[in-house]
Amino acid sequence: MKPTHTPPRSIRVPEDVWESAKLAAHERGETVTDAVVRFLRRYGKSGS
Repeated sequence: MKPTHTPPRSIRVPEDVWESAKLAAHERGETVTDAVVRFLRRYGKSGS
């Protein structure tokens, strides 16, 4: 279940990376936020 509210965060992403991520997310039926949260969860578990 997705949280009902999360605080907004600000990051800087190069335009070409952002556009590519938006396209990939759309093709997967998700948002870029969904993808970033998934990555950060994995990244946090990796100990890096």
